[in-house]
Amino acid sequence: MATKKPLFIIDEQQPGSILKDFSTFLAFIVEGKYLISQKSFNFSPPALNDLNQCMTKPIQHGFRYPVQTSFPHIDLMYQVMRRLGFIFYQRKQKNKKLYLNSNILTIWKKLNATEQYFELLNACLSYTSEYVSIAKSVGDLNQKYASKGRILINKSERGDFKYMLRFYALAFLELFGFYKIEHGEPEKTTGWKVMSLEATPQGKAIFPYFDTLKLQDSDDKSKEAFLSTLTSDRPIVKTRTVYETFSPFFPAYKQQYIPPTTKAISIEANYIFRISLHQCWRRIEVPHTITLSQLGNTILHYLGFQNDQLHEFSFRDKAGKTITYPHYAAMGGGTNEVCASDKIILSKLMLEPGMNMIFWFDFTDSWMFDILLEEFKPFSVIDNPYGQLLGGKGRIPKQYENWEHE
Repeated sequence: MATKKPLFIIDEQQPGSILKDFSTFLAFIVEGKYLISQKSFNFSPPALNDLNQCMTKPIQHGFRYPVQTSFPHIDLMYQVMRRLGFIFYQRKQKNKKLYLNSNILTIWKKLNATEQYFELLNACLSYTSEYVSIAKSVGDLNQKYASKGRILINKSERGDFKYMLRFYALAFLELFGFYKIEHGEPEKTTGWKVMSLEATPQGKAIFPYFDTLKLQDSDDKSKEAFLSTLTSDRPIVKTRTVYETFSPFFPAYKQQYIPPTTKAISIEANYIFRISLHQCWRRIEVPHTITLSQLGNTILHYLGFQNDQLHEFSFRDKAGKTITYPHYAAMGGGTNEVCASDKIILSKLMLEPGMNMIFWFDFTDSWMFDILLEEFKPFSVIDNPYGQLLGGKGRIPKQYENWEHE
Protein backbone atom coordinates (compact mmCIF):
# COMPACT_ATOMS: atom_id res chain seq x y z
CA MET A 1 0.00 0.00 0.00
CA ALA A 2 1.55 3.29 -1.13
CA THR A 3 2.31 5.87 1.56
CA LYS A 4 0.78 9.31 1.09
CA LYS A 5 1.55 12.66 2.65
CA PRO A 6 0.18 12.80 6.22
CA LEU A 7 -2.98 14.85 6.59
CA PHE A 8 -1.75 16.24 9.92
CA ILE A 9 0.48 15.42 12.90
CA ILE A 10 -0.80 13.09 15.62
CA ASP A 11 0.68 12.78 19.10
CA GLU A 12 -0.57 12.78 22.69
CA GLN A 13 -1.27 16.52 22.52
CA GLN A 14 -2.75 16.98 19.02
CA PRO A 15 -5.00 17.25 17.18
CA GLY A 16 -7.57 17.87 19.86
CA SER A 17 -7.47 16.51 23.38
CA ILE A 18 -8.94 13.03 22.83
CA LEU A 19 -5.83 11.03 23.76
CA LYS A 20 -5.02 13.16 26.80
CA ASP A 21 -8.61 13.23 28.07
CA PHE A 22 -9.12 9.51 27.41
CA SER A 23 -5.99 8.71 29.45
CA THR A 24 -7.19 11.05 32.21
CA PHE A 25 -10.54 9.24 32.25
CA LEU A 26 -8.83 5.84 32.53
CA ALA A 27 -6.70 7.10 35.44
CA PHE A 28 -9.85 8.45 37.10
CA ILE A 29 -11.42 4.99 37.02
CA VAL A 30 -8.27 3.30 38.32
CA GLU A 31 -8.66 5.25 41.56
CA GLY A 32 -11.73 3.10 42.20
CA LYS A 33 -13.28 5.44 44.73
CA TYR A 34 -16.41 6.36 42.77
CA LEU A 35 -19.67 4.46 42.86
CA ILE A 36 -22.08 4.30 39.96
CA SER A 37 -25.87 4.39 39.96
CA GLN A 38 -27.80 1.14 40.33
CA LYS A 39 -30.02 1.55 37.27
CA SER A 40 -28.31 3.83 34.77
CA PHE A 41 -24.75 2.66 35.58
CA ASN A 42 -23.60 6.30 35.41
CA PHE A 43 -21.47 8.44 37.70
CA SER A 44 -22.94 10.53 40.52
CA PRO A 45 -23.04 14.36 40.23
CA PRO A 46 -20.02 14.84 42.57
CA ALA A 47 -17.96 12.33 40.59
CA LEU A 48 -18.97 13.96 37.29
CA ASN A 49 -17.96 17.39 38.53
CA ASP A 50 -14.60 16.03 39.72
CA LEU A 51 -13.94 14.30 36.39
CA ASN A 52 -15.09 17.32 34.40
CA GLN A 53 -12.51 19.50 36.15
CA CYS A 54 -9.80 17.04 35.08
CA MET A 55 -10.67 17.44 31.39
CA THR A 56 -8.60 19.66 29.10
CA LYS A 57 -11.60 21.91 28.54
CA PRO A 58 -14.17 21.51 31.34
CA ILE A 59 -17.82 21.97 30.44
CA GLN A 60 -19.59 24.81 32.25
CA HIS A 61 -23.18 24.12 33.28
CA GLY A 62 -25.94 25.67 35.32
CA PHE A 63 -27.31 22.50 36.91
CA ARG A 64 -27.41 21.94 40.65
CA TYR A 65 -27.36 18.18 40.15
CA PRO A 66 -25.93 17.44 36.70
CA VAL A 67 -26.38 14.04 35.08
CA GLN A 68 -23.86 12.28 32.88
CA THR A 69 -25.46 13.47 29.64
CA SER A 70 -24.80 17.04 30.84
CA PHE A 71 -21.17 16.34 29.92
CA PRO A 72 -21.27 15.04 26.32
CA HIS A 73 -17.47 14.73 26.04
CA ILE A 74 -17.33 12.55 29.16
CA ASP A 75 -20.40 10.51 28.26
CA LEU A 76 -19.16 9.86 24.72
CA MET A 77 -15.82 8.58 26.02
CA TYR A 78 -17.66 6.51 28.63
CA GLN A 79 -19.82 4.85 25.96
CA VAL A 80 -16.70 4.15 23.88
CA MET A 81 -14.99 2.55 26.90
CA ARG A 82 -17.99 0.28 27.31
CA ARG A 83 -18.03 -0.50 23.60
CA LEU A 84 -14.34 -1.42 23.56
CA GLY A 85 -14.57 -3.49 26.75
CA PHE A 86 -12.42 -1.27 28.97
CA ILE A 87 -14.76 -1.21 31.94
CA PHE A 88 -16.87 -3.59 33.96
CA TYR A 89 -19.00 -3.38 37.08
CA GLN A 90 -19.01 -5.28 40.33
CA ARG A 91 -21.53 -5.15 43.10
CA LYS A 92 -20.13 -4.54 46.59
CA GLN A 93 -22.95 -5.16 49.07
CA LYS A 94 -25.60 -2.66 47.94
CA ASN A 95 -23.27 -0.57 45.76
CA LYS A 96 -21.87 -0.92 42.28
CA LYS A 97 -18.31 0.12 41.48
CA LEU A 98 -16.56 0.63 38.17
CA TYR A 99 -13.31 -1.16 37.33
CA LEU A 100 -10.89 -1.31 34.41
CA ASN A 101 -10.29 -4.53 32.51
CA SER A 102 -6.54 -5.02 32.96
CA ASN A 103 -6.25 -7.31 29.92
CA ILE A 104 -7.86 -4.70 27.67
CA LEU A 105 -5.67 -1.97 29.12
CA THR A 106 -2.54 -4.00 28.36
CA ILE A 107 -3.62 -4.43 24.73
CA TRP A 108 -4.45 -0.73 24.47
CA LYS A 109 -1.07 0.40 25.78
CA LYS A 110 0.67 -1.56 23.03
CA LEU A 111 -0.88 0.76 20.43
CA ASN A 112 0.94 3.97 19.57
CA ALA A 113 -0.70 7.41 19.65
CA THR A 114 -1.73 7.31 15.98
CA GLU A 115 -3.30 3.87 16.34
CA GLN A 116 -5.18 4.85 19.49
CA TYR A 117 -6.40 8.04 17.81
CA PHE A 118 -7.97 6.27 14.84
CA GLU A 119 -9.36 3.35 16.83
CA LEU A 120 -11.12 5.84 19.08
CA LEU A 121 -12.32 7.75 16.02
CA ASN A 122 -13.88 4.58 14.60
CA ALA A 123 -15.52 3.70 17.91
CA CYS A 124 -16.95 7.22 18.35
CA LEU A 125 -18.34 7.46 14.83
CA SER A 126 -19.90 4.01 15.20
CA TYR A 127 -21.75 4.92 18.40
CA THR A 128 -25.52 4.78 17.89
CA SER A 129 -28.35 5.71 20.24
CA GLU A 130 -32.08 5.72 19.55
CA TYR A 131 -31.34 4.70 15.94
CA VAL A 132 -29.25 7.83 15.35
CA SER A 133 -25.49 7.62 14.89
CA ILE A 134 -22.79 10.09 15.83
CA ALA A 135 -21.65 9.74 12.24
CA LYS A 136 -24.93 11.01 10.84
CA SER A 137 -24.97 13.98 13.20
CA VAL A 138 -21.37 14.81 12.26
CA GLY A 139 -22.46 14.77 8.62
CA ASP A 140 -25.39 17.08 9.36
CA LEU A 141 -23.14 19.58 11.16
CA ASN A 142 -20.47 19.47 8.46
CA GLN A 143 -22.96 20.21 5.73
CA LYS A 144 -24.14 23.25 7.64
CA TYR A 145 -20.93 24.67 9.12
CA ALA A 146 -17.69 23.11 7.80
CA SER A 147 -17.11 25.42 4.83
CA LYS A 148 -18.25 28.72 6.37
CA GLY A 149 -15.38 29.79 8.63
CA ARG A 150 -16.20 30.93 12.16
CA ILE A 151 -19.95 30.82 12.76
CA LEU A 152 -21.72 32.47 15.70
CA ILE A 153 -24.40 30.20 17.15
CA ASN A 154 -27.72 31.73 18.12
CA LYS A 155 -30.13 30.53 20.80
CA SER A 156 -32.36 28.68 18.34
CA GLU A 157 -29.44 26.72 16.91
CA ARG A 158 -28.22 25.85 20.40
CA GLY A 159 -31.67 24.43 21.08
CA ASP A 160 -31.38 22.22 18.00
CA PHE A 161 -28.14 20.74 19.32
CA LYS A 162 -30.16 18.88 21.97
CA TYR A 163 -31.56 16.53 19.34
CA MET A 164 -30.20 13.76 17.11
CA LEU A 165 -27.02 13.36 19.20
CA ARG A 166 -25.71 16.72 17.94
CA PHE A 167 -24.13 17.63 21.28
CA TYR A 168 -22.27 14.33 21.11
CA ALA A 169 -21.23 15.06 17.54
CA LEU A 170 -19.90 18.46 18.64
CA ALA A 171 -18.03 16.80 21.50
CA PHE A 172 -16.51 14.36 19.00
CA LEU A 173 -15.47 17.16 16.65
CA GLU A 174 -13.85 19.10 19.48
CA LEU A 175 -12.15 16.13 21.13
CA PHE A 176 -10.53 15.06 17.85
CA GLY A 177 -9.50 18.60 16.93
CA PHE A 178 -11.75 18.92 13.88
CA TYR A 179 -13.62 22.01 15.14
CA LYS A 180 -12.66 24.92 17.33
CA ILE A 181 -15.60 25.53 19.65
CA GLU A 182 -16.02 28.60 21.85
CA HIS A 183 -17.75 27.85 25.15
CA GLY A 184 -20.00 30.37 26.89
CA GLU A 185 -21.36 30.93 30.39
CA PRO A 186 -24.62 28.94 30.62
CA GLU A 187 -27.83 30.21 32.19
CA LYS A 188 -29.32 28.58 35.28
CA THR A 189 -30.54 25.01 34.76
CA THR A 190 -28.95 24.81 31.30
CA GLY A 191 -25.97 22.88 30.05
CA TRP A 192 -23.10 23.33 27.60
CA LYS A 193 -23.41 26.68 25.81
CA VAL A 194 -21.82 26.70 22.36
CA MET A 195 -21.06 30.25 21.24
CA SER A 196 -19.24 29.68 17.95
CA LEU A 197 -17.96 26.93 15.64
CA GLU A 198 -15.10 26.83 13.18
CA ALA A 199 -13.69 23.85 11.29
CA THR A 200 -9.94 23.50 11.88
CA PRO A 201 -7.35 22.77 9.15
CA GLN A 202 -7.22 19.17 10.44
CA GLY A 203 -10.99 18.87 10.15
CA LYS A 204 -11.04 20.25 6.62
CA ALA A 205 -8.26 17.87 5.66
CA ILE A 206 -10.02 14.74 6.96
CA PHE A 207 -13.69 15.44 6.17
CA PRO A 208 -13.46 14.58 2.42
CA TYR A 209 -12.50 11.02 3.41
CA PHE A 210 -15.49 10.58 5.70
CA ASP A 211 -17.94 10.12 2.85
CA THR A 212 -16.69 6.63 1.96
CA LEU A 213 -16.01 5.31 5.45
CA LYS A 214 -17.32 1.89 6.30
CA LEU A 215 -17.81 1.98 10.05
CA GLN A 216 -17.04 -1.27 11.81
CA ASP A 217 -19.61 -2.78 14.18
CA SER A 218 -22.12 -0.02 13.51
CA ASP A 219 -25.76 -0.45 12.63
CA ASP A 220 -26.34 -0.88 8.89
CA LYS A 221 -29.04 1.79 8.80
CA SER A 222 -26.75 4.22 10.57
CA LYS A 223 -24.00 3.59 8.04
CA GLU A 224 -26.39 4.16 5.14
CA ALA A 225 -27.66 7.38 6.71
CA PHE A 226 -24.10 8.52 7.38
CA LEU A 227 -23.01 7.93 3.79
CA SER A 228 -26.08 9.56 2.25
CA THR A 229 -25.65 12.61 4.49
CA LEU A 230 -21.98 13.20 3.85
CA THR A 231 -21.78 12.59 0.13
CA SER A 232 -22.42 15.14 -2.57
CA ASP A 233 -24.21 14.37 -5.80
CA ARG A 234 -21.48 11.97 -6.92
CA PRO A 235 -22.23 8.27 -6.37
CA ILE A 236 -20.27 6.19 -3.89
CA VAL A 237 -18.02 3.82 -5.76
CA LYS A 238 -16.40 2.03 -2.84
CA THR A 239 -16.39 2.13 0.94
CA ARG A 240 -13.34 1.55 3.12
CA THR A 241 -12.78 0.96 6.81
CA VAL A 242 -11.10 3.58 8.97
CA TYR A 243 -7.88 1.56 8.80
CA GLU A 244 -8.00 1.13 5.01
CA THR A 245 -8.75 4.83 4.55
CA PHE A 246 -6.17 6.42 6.82
CA SER A 247 -3.25 3.99 7.18
CA PRO A 248 -1.79 5.11 3.80
CA PHE A 249 -1.57 8.68 5.16
CA PHE A 250 -0.20 7.67 8.56
CA PRO A 251 2.62 5.05 8.42
CA ALA A 252 2.48 4.72 12.22
CA TYR A 253 -1.06 3.32 11.92
CA LYS A 254 -0.05 -0.35 11.66
CA GLN A 255 -2.08 -2.15 14.32
CA GLN A 256 -5.79 -2.16 15.03
CA TYR A 257 -7.45 -2.70 18.38
CA ILE A 258 -8.64 -6.31 18.63
CA PRO A 259 -10.11 -7.20 22.04
CA PRO A 260 -9.69 -10.76 23.32
CA THR A 261 -12.64 -13.05 22.75
CA THR A 262 -14.62 -14.05 25.82
CA LYS A 263 -16.09 -17.52 25.99
CA ALA A 264 -19.36 -18.04 27.77
CA ILE A 265 -18.90 -19.94 31.01
CA SER A 266 -21.64 -22.34 32.01
CA ILE A 267 -22.40 -22.01 35.72
CA GLU A 268 -23.95 -25.26 36.96
CA ALA A 269 -25.75 -24.25 40.11
CA ASN A 270 -29.11 -23.32 41.54
CA TYR A 271 -29.88 -19.61 41.19
CA ILE A 272 -31.47 -17.65 44.02
CA PHE A 273 -33.45 -14.71 42.62
CA ARG A 274 -35.33 -11.94 44.39
CA ILE A 275 -38.28 -10.84 42.23
CA SER A 276 -39.69 -7.37 42.96
CA LEU A 277 -42.84 -5.75 41.62
CA HIS A 278 -44.05 -2.47 43.10
CA GLN A 279 -44.13 -2.99 46.90
CA CYS A 280 -43.98 -6.78 46.93
CA TRP A 281 -41.16 -9.28 46.46
CA ARG A 282 -40.69 -13.02 46.23
CA ARG A 283 -37.52 -15.09 46.55
CA ILE A 284 -37.24 -18.16 44.32
CA GLU A 285 -34.73 -20.92 43.63
CA VAL A 286 -34.42 -22.39 40.14
CA PRO A 287 -31.88 -24.71 38.48
CA HIS A 288 -29.33 -23.49 35.92
CA THR A 289 -30.89 -25.69 33.24
CA ILE A 290 -34.08 -23.70 32.64
CA THR A 291 -34.61 -21.19 29.85
CA LEU A 292 -35.47 -17.53 30.32
CA SER A 293 -38.97 -18.31 29.09
CA GLN A 294 -39.33 -20.91 31.87
CA LEU A 295 -37.99 -18.38 34.37
CA GLY A 296 -40.76 -16.03 33.19
CA ASN A 297 -43.33 -18.78 33.76
CA THR A 298 -42.00 -19.24 37.30
CA ILE A 299 -42.17 -15.52 38.08
CA LEU A 300 -45.75 -15.24 36.83
CA HIS A 301 -46.78 -18.40 38.72
CA TYR A 302 -45.55 -17.20 42.11
CA LEU A 303 -46.92 -13.68 41.65
CA GLY A 304 -50.34 -14.92 40.58
CA PHE A 305 -50.30 -13.63 36.98
CA GLN A 306 -51.80 -15.36 33.99
CA ASN A 307 -49.24 -16.07 31.30
CA ASP A 308 -51.39 -14.64 28.50
CA GLN A 309 -49.15 -11.89 27.09
CA LEU A 310 -45.79 -11.49 25.38
CA HIS A 311 -42.62 -10.62 27.27
CA GLU A 312 -39.01 -9.51 27.01
CA PHE A 313 -35.99 -10.03 29.26
CA SER A 314 -33.22 -7.44 29.39
CA PHE A 315 -30.06 -6.96 31.44
CA ARG A 316 -26.80 -5.07 31.35
CA ASP A 317 -23.66 -7.14 31.00
CA LYS A 318 -20.47 -6.38 32.92
CA ALA A 319 -19.55 -3.72 30.37
CA GLY A 320 -22.91 -2.00 30.83
CA LYS A 321 -24.28 -3.03 27.43
CA THR A 322 -28.03 -3.73 27.42
CA ILE A 323 -28.90 -7.17 26.03
CA THR A 324 -32.49 -8.18 25.30
CA TYR A 325 -34.16 -11.56 24.80
CA PRO A 326 -37.78 -11.26 23.66
CA HIS A 327 -40.55 -13.82 23.36
CA TYR A 328 -40.15 -15.50 19.97
CA ALA A 329 -43.55 -14.15 18.85
CA ALA A 330 -42.39 -10.57 19.58
CA MET A 331 -39.41 -10.73 17.22
CA GLY A 332 -41.33 -9.34 14.25
CA GLY A 333 -40.69 -12.27 11.98
CA GLY A 334 -36.94 -12.03 12.46
CA THR A 335 -34.71 -14.98 11.64
CA ASN A 336 -32.44 -14.67 14.68
CA GLU A 337 -34.37 -17.17 16.75
CA VAL A 338 -31.35 -17.96 18.93
CA CYS A 339 -32.05 -14.69 20.78
CA ALA A 340 -35.60 -15.72 21.71
CA SER A 341 -36.20 -16.23 25.42
CA ASP A 342 -37.16 -19.90 24.95
CA LYS A 343 -33.71 -20.59 23.44
CA ILE A 344 -31.55 -18.97 26.12
CA ILE A 345 -30.39 -21.27 28.93
CA LEU A 346 -29.92 -19.49 32.25
CA SER A 347 -26.41 -20.84 32.81
CA LYS A 348 -25.14 -19.33 29.54
CA LEU A 349 -25.89 -15.71 30.49
CA MET A 350 -22.69 -15.17 32.53
CA LEU A 351 -24.70 -13.66 35.36
CA GLU A 352 -23.03 -12.93 38.68
CA PRO A 353 -24.53 -12.26 42.12
CA GLY A 354 -25.59 -8.63 42.32
CA MET A 355 -26.62 -8.38 38.66
CA ASN A 356 -30.18 -7.40 37.73
CA MET A 357 -32.52 -8.35 34.93
CA ILE A 358 -35.82 -6.81 33.91
CA PHE A 359 -38.74 -9.03 32.96
CA TRP A 360 -41.10 -6.87 30.89
CA PHE A 361 -44.47 -8.62 30.74
CA ASP A 362 -47.47 -7.43 28.71
CA PHE A 363 -46.34 -4.67 26.35
CA THR A 364 -49.67 -2.85 26.82
CA ASP A 365 -49.90 -2.75 30.63
CA SER A 366 -46.09 -2.86 30.97
CA TRP A 367 -45.49 -4.88 34.10
CA MET A 368 -41.79 -4.50 34.96
CA PHE A 369 -40.46 -7.23 37.26
CA ASP A 370 -37.00 -6.58 38.69
CA ILE A 371 -34.93 -9.76 39.00
CA LEU A 372 -31.90 -9.64 41.30
CA LEU A 373 -29.51 -12.59 41.35
CA GLU A 374 -28.65 -12.86 45.05
CA GLU A 375 -26.45 -15.95 45.13
CA PHE A 376 -25.61 -19.36 43.72
CA LYS A 377 -26.21 -22.59 45.61
CA PRO A 378 -24.82 -26.04 44.84
CA PHE A 379 -26.85 -27.69 42.11
CA SER A 380 -29.65 -29.95 43.22
CA VAL A 381 -32.68 -31.31 41.40
CA ILE A 382 -35.93 -29.47 42.15
CA ASP A 383 -38.92 -31.70 41.46
CA ASN A 384 -41.19 -28.84 40.49
CA PRO A 385 -41.45 -27.15 37.05
CA TYR A 386 -41.73 -23.79 38.84
CA GLY A 387 -38.65 -24.20 41.01
CA GLN A 388 -39.05 -23.42 44.70
CA LEU A 389 -40.57 -20.45 46.51
CA LEU A 390 -38.29 -19.47 49.42
CA GLY A 391 -40.14 -16.49 50.83
CA GLY A 392 -41.61 -13.11 50.14
CA LYS A 393 -43.44 -10.09 51.44
CA GLY A 394 -46.04 -7.61 50.26
CA ARG A 395 -49.39 -7.69 48.55
CA ILE A 396 -49.34 -8.75 44.92
CA PRO A 397 -51.04 -6.22 42.59
CA LYS A 398 -53.98 -7.39 40.51
CA GLN A 399 -53.07 -8.18 36.93
CA TYR A 400 -56.43 -6.97 35.60
CA GLU A 401 -57.80 -4.42 38.06
CA ASN A 402 -61.15 -3.81 36.37
CA TRP A 403 -61.69 -7.20 34.78
CA GLU A 404 -65.07 -8.61 35.72
CA HIS A 405 -65.56 -12.36 35.39
CA GLU A 406 -68.76 -13.36 33.65
